[in-house]
Amino acid sequence: MGSLRAIIVSAVAAGAALLPAACEHGKSVSPNAYFVLYQLSGTESVTFDSLRYEDAQGSLVTVAAPHSGWSVALGAQAGSHVQAAAWGVSTAGSQSAKLRVTWGISGVSAAVDSGATAISAPGQFMLSIPRRQI
Repeated sequence: MGSLRAIIVSAVAAGAALLPAACEHGKSVSPNAYFVLYQLSGTESVTFDSLRYEDAQGSLVTVAAPHSGWSVALGAQAGSHVQAAAWGVSTAGSQSAKLRVTWGISGVSAAVDSGATAISAPGQFMLSIPRRQI
């Protein structure tokens, strides 16, 4: 019985020694590591004057004259924010434009928010995605 007790105590001690190493390994796959993808698109008669989005450090970044199909991918931490706005002009009716942000944990989950407009006549427009915490 004494040797069984010694084996159990030894196994528990070995497990306790491995626990910090296992926890450290878990940190490399942080549930706080998010991806953020901003995308801007418009039909052929739509041009964009500018775009503003929030980066992973909380700064607003302005892009002058982004083309349709513009996108940027960022890494972010839980608690970061996403927000964006785009300003454009359509030279014809029956056009459309879309601003989209997707964020989540790669391979686990994703969320999307977007601003879109159907343009019925030539003129200026704005797309926006309100600020939200991820």
